[in-house]
Amino acid sequence: MVVDGTEVKEWQQAETVRPYTWRSKEYLMPLNSVLSSARVQSLSPHEVTIRFIADGVVVFELHAGELDHCAFRLPAVRACKWQVEVSGTSDVERILIASSMQELS
Repeated sequence: MVVDGTEVKEWQQAETVRPYTWRSKEYLMPLNSVLSSARVQSLSPHEVTIRFIADGVVVFELHAGELDHCAFRLPAVRACKWQVEVSGTSDVERILIASSMQELS
């Protein structure tokens, strides 16, 4: 149950799915680190948009409909501060980021 103002509502019992946007904290990486691969675990990844932000600049983005269950490559960007932003209507279980595709398996 959730209290919304003066109303008591059931959690996750809405008639429609509401869109969301979530941004992670900044993760500090060692100098000259390259994160080159990522994967999003979601029941419906095609309903998710994801952005990768390196040192405050969006360096890669996949819009809703472009994402699937497979791992994908990120551009070769060297940065110290990394963030991830996801938006959409599907639950995201996990976001994996690594320096190689092999690390994601």
